[in-house]
Amino acid sequence: MPIGVTPVLCSTPIPPNPQLPQHEPVNKQFQACFDDIFKCVICLGKLNDPNLCPQCSKMYCRGCILEWFMLGDQSCPNCKFALTVEQLVKLRWIEEIEKLEQDLRTNYSEKETLKGYLSEDSYVEECCKEHHLPLKFFCVDCHESICETCVTIAGEGAHGAHTFKAVTVVYDQVLKEIATELGKVENYREQLETVSERIAQNMSLFDVLLSEKRRELEEVVQRATNNLIHQHAIQIQKLKEQQKKVTEAIEILDMKLDGVEHDLDQRMKPQMIRMHPSIMQYCREMMEPPLPDFNRIRLPVSLKICMPVIRETGVFVVERFSTFQNNKVVYSKDFSDTQGRIWHVLVWCMVTKDQFGIYLELVSGTPCWTECTFKLLHRNPEKTISRTIRKCFNPLEGWGLRNFTKIKSLKENGYMHDDELEILYSIRPCAPVPTESDDSASDDDMSAA
Repeated sequence: MPIGVTPVLCSTPIPPNPQLPQHEPVNKQFQACFDDIFKCVICLGKLNDPNLCPQCSKMYCRGCILEWFMLGDQSCPNCKFALTVEQLVKLRWIEEIEKLEQDLRTNYSEKETLKGYLSEDSYVEECCKEHHLPLKFFCVDCHESICETCVTIAGEGAHGAHTFKAVTVVYDQVLKEIATELGKVENYREQLETVSERIAQNMSLFDVLLSEKRRELEEVVQRATNNLIHQHAIQIQKLKEQQKKVTEAIEILDMKLDGVEHDLDQRMKPQMIRMHPSIMQYCREMMEPPLPDFNRIRLPVSLKICMPVIRETGVFVVERFSTFQNNKVVYSKDFSDTQGRIWHVLVWCMVTKDQFGIYLELVSGTPCWTECTFKLLHRNPEKTISRTIRKCFNPLEGWGLRNFTKIKSLKENGYMHDDELEILYSIRPCAPVPTESDDSASDDDMSAA
């Protein structure tokens, strides 16, 4: 057995040294470089049964390139070189490269993981309590470190017929196992951080939706208030017209009464007696028009709150956008409106024409004219793209904007977050009257799904 003094870990756990630099468990720069080189040009994922184009040397998963050929394109997706299945070069050495890469990552991970936890002060030299010699061996059966004398007299002592290993060997093995577990813990922590970020992103979408709903509620309240004011104005106008008629009758009656009183003041007593019958007749004539019946004129004091149709609003998250190919269509989950109709939103990509389209489709329900607003959300609200369409939808028919924006602009202007797009949709029934402010009313932009 090799003999040599080697330090062992203290039995008391050693806390991390805060003054030591913290290191990543894996060299991420190396990993990113390796992943970028050895990836499929079509699916952008890790190579599976890789094949190489003999012209440009780009690598593809065999399944991806075969599917590419089945779609009718008999050329290399990268260099457009005329290509057949027989011309593809199978990479038989890729497994050796992957094994080398994995070994490099494992070795680096083990060293870097423990570097932040162990310091020179973590090592001490222990001696055998009985023989006062360095503990250079490890008894597998007793699970304890022993000295050279304990091994020599093993046949006579407590360690007879036991299995021994050098402390250095056991130490290296323990160190490797600890490094592996710490690496798993670090990886688990990274996964937790990813989940936390996704939760925060989900919460931010609810904030956006709450803001949209509050705006919509304010609009509904304003429209309901305007309707109340309109009802009030109509009823008051009716009563004012009736009041005007009564006021005019009072004015006419006052004029007649003034005339009679003035005439009576000019008459002598004998004349008053002779005119008595005619005066009485005149008074009766002044009262001939029937007295207006207030109960018939009176209007019931009631105003009805007319609530506008509430919009159905939600956010459609389009995932893994970078993997989209030509004519790719992705559907949202089905949702219902206040009238019981079932809808879903879909996005469509025409990569060759650099077009990104958004559509609304009526899954089931009665035909109706519907107003739909699509908003492509951005972290900067000023960059949010908003478009509205108004169309008559029939079951299993969709309308939308085939060129909502350019695919290139999605990537360059920061609309993608973690390879996802966030589309806020808002629909409601409407009258079939497009307005001038409707920027999507042109048939040049819209198309049926």
